[in-house]
Amino acid sequence: PADRADALVRLGWALLDAGRAAEARPHLEEGLAVRRRVWADGRDWRLANTEVLLGAALAEVGELAAAEPLVRGGHA
Repeated sequence: PADRADALVRLGWALLDAGRAAEARPHLEEGLAVRRRVWADGRDWRLANTEVLLGAALAEVGELAAAEPLVRGGHA
């Protein structure tokens, strides 16, 4: 599962970097869901990283209310 999450997040990150936030979103959402299951204690830096990336994708598509807690949580 961790390898799948890594692949999903890398793809999402690449799409986000290419200006394709709407396409990045489902990959980042699924990657975050997998990472939350793998690291249920919340103590892995990859969770925060994925939250920030998903927050950025959501902000890019105008979903600011959904983006804010992810970005704030990822920087905590």
